[in-house]
Amino acid sequence: MMLPLRLFANKKEVAVCFGVLALVFALHVSLIYTQYRSFVGEGRTYVEGELLLSDARVSKNGKPYFALRVKTNAFLLYTVAWKETLHVRPGEQVSVVVITEKLRFLDFLSKRFFAPSFSLHALHVSEEGVAKRLAYSIWAQHESPKMQALYSALFLATPVPKALREDVLYWGVSHLVAISGFHLGVLLALGYGVVRPVYRFFQSRYFPYRNATFDVGVVMLGLAFGYLWLIGFVPSFLRAFVMAVFGFFLLMRHIKLLSFGTLALSVGGILALFPHLVLHIGFWFSVLGVFYIFLYLHHFKERFSAPVHAVLLNVWVFLAMNIPVHYWFPLTSWQQVGSIPLSLVFIGFYPLSGVLHVMGFGGVMDGVLEPFLAWRMEGADVPTPLWMLVGYLGLSLLGVRWRFLAVGAVLLGAVPFLLL
Repeated sequence: MMLPLRLFANKKEVAVCFGVLALVFALHVSLIYTQYRSFVGEGRTYVEGELLLSDARVSKNGKPYFALRVKTNAFLLYTVAWKETLHVRPGEQVSVVVITEKLRFLDFLSKRFFAPSFSLHALHVSEEGVAKRLAYSIWAQHESPKMQALYSALFLATPVPKALREDVLYWGVSHLVAISGFHLGVLLALGYGVVRPVYRFFQSRYFPYRNATFDVGVVMLGLAFGYLWLIGFVPSFLRAFVMAVFGFFLLMRHIKLLSFGTLALSVGGILALFPHLVLHIGFWFSVLGVFYIFLYLHHFKERFSAPVHAVLLNVWVFLAMNIPVHYWFPLTSWQQVGSIPLSLVFIGFYPLSGVLHVMGFGGVMDGVLEPFLAWRMEGADVPTPLWMLVGYLGLSLLGVRWRFLAVGAVLLGAVPFLLL
């Protein structure tokens, strides 16, 4: 068997490639800065978009208000409406005047920012695209608002309301609810398993000269891109899709696929094309998740059987991601260990629940799932200091060279639980 080719022939090619990516990134950022200067020029501006979420809350002074998320064609706006009642609902098109006097460039670059606003009004226009009609179909199959929010988040990447977000944090399954590479992997594997036998049946009779791997791969990636467009180019799913396309290209060129160089080049390419992702923590979580998967395969790929790998890899990634995740989300509970078996169960649950929704029986598991999510074990905030995060990431990078450091770094993921 011919060995896979190297991604780069020498260090000069590496320097040129990443130099070009850095130049594209810089040019892209300068273009966005020009847009920023125009956006904040008058101190306030009028925007239109879809109201994604409205959470009724009460300030420290006892004054009622609504925390709002408005999605425009260019960014996601977080703002508030100081009202006792709100006459617009999530899903409606709205207009709002945004005060931009204190808006920073980095916030604008992230395409997700908070800004004060006033004059919020419904536009009363109908823009019910495919995603909206699918959302209505999902909601109609559930009586509970929490279940409606869960499944629309799972399939359409809609915002997760506060109550459901707390359930997800206690169970440690944010990576399952937020659409990411895990979901893409499940969908591509399932789709490939279904489409390939059908394709091979016709290929053997009508076009035996075609490459089945290439043709089915192109079809599956085309469908994945359609899904990416449908859910609004979610950062974590976008990263996974670009890596899948790049990986498919490498596979067809017989270049080594599972390598840290592949990951670095994929991340560099994504950031050059979509520089706002450099400020998205969800994007970096997804990158870290892939890094630790590669780290495991780098050291242990040839040592165990597939069933053992399925268990050990889930434990490995859970522990490896603990310190980075707890730096941003300090809530710690032994209940979060349940995410290890839940990640395995999810491989079957995700496509099954999709099929049930297509058949109109999406709510059959609500009676079990809702109380399961609401169940609580005692937990506490265990903050992770910045020095620990930086040291941990540095140790993880050294783990690429030395296996014992990789194992030691991953085992440090148990520290937040030992501090409970």
